[in-house]
Amino acid sequence: MAGFNAVTIETQVAEAAAPSTRRLQVVYILGNSRSGSTILDTLLGNHPAIESVGELVNLPELGWLANQYCACGSRARECVFWEQVRKRWLESTSLSCPAEYVRLQNHVGRYRRLLPGFHRPDTASAEFLRYADCTAALFETIGEVSGKSIVVDSSKIPLRAFLLSLIPQLDLKIIHLVRDARGVAWSLRKSFKADALAGVQRDIRPQPIAQTVIEWMRINAQSNWVRGKLDARRSMGVRYEELTADPRRTLGRIGDLIGCELRELADKVEQDQALSVGHTIAGNRMRMAGQARLRPDEEWRYKMGAMDKWLIGSLAGWQMRRLR
Repeated sequence: MAGFNAVTIETQVAEAAAPSTRRLQVVYILGNSRSGSTILDTLLGNHPAIESVGELVNLPELGWLANQYCACGSRARECVFWEQVRKRWLESTSLSCPAEYVRLQNHVGRYRRLLPGFHRPDTASAEFLRYADCTAALFETIGEVSGKSIVVDSSKIPLRAFLLSLIPQLDLKIIHLVRDARGVAWSLRKSFKADALAGVQRDIRPQPIAQTVIEWMRINAQSNWVRGKLDARRSMGVRYEELTADPRRTLGRIGDLIGCELRELADKVEQDQALSVGHTIAGNRMRMAGQARLRPDEEWRYKMGAMDKWLIGSLAGWQMRRLR
């Protein structure tokens, strides 16, 4: 959460330094963009044992190299939290700088394939072992600096979820967040002018509906494929519409998955309390507001044209009914 200072962080790091055999738990939010991942990430990060960090896949490049804004309002290289993480992470690895990790991450991520899944990398190779060690060290450093036992990564990318599932140092749990394709399409038809301080790094133009639907189908099919590779007890599906309509029940299910009691979070939502936003880099522009509330966004139901609804239903309706 926002409000870290150097003394607090040093104290938390010292307290977390005691030897432990327990693996850090990573909760990965998987799925399509504009599906509510930022609000779910923020919501979970309001639990005292959970640190939400946004789209962590983008931190080394967009945060430490491009020096984009953290949700706390400081640029990444001026943010006390992320500077502590960067220094301790580099000290704990063989990396000389974040750029070296960006190259490593991109190279390991070259194992792409179209539907339904991905090529499995050689997990015994020196390259993958280094990637695994450095990635696990990044998560572990975040846990140490924050003093939290659970880290939420809302990068959403199926390939990243697959690669993280191959890292034995991590106790990975996956939440596959699915929003009605019509809601995603409506959201992606909106345009925004670049405003770095508001969390919009470049001009965003409306995306054609056909492109959105094809992307929605591809990403959710790949997400299902990744979940199929895991023990069923390590992943779950969550509907955005169910999260906003019945947050207590949905948070109860998530709590069961991650072994964490989330009743107080449900109380917060039902009382319409503001949720504080943590140190997130990249993600939805709402993260820069400093606080958020869980509210349903179903504008598409009464603003989207009947023909567009029909087109999306015709293309993706069968998949929307299947995804759970």
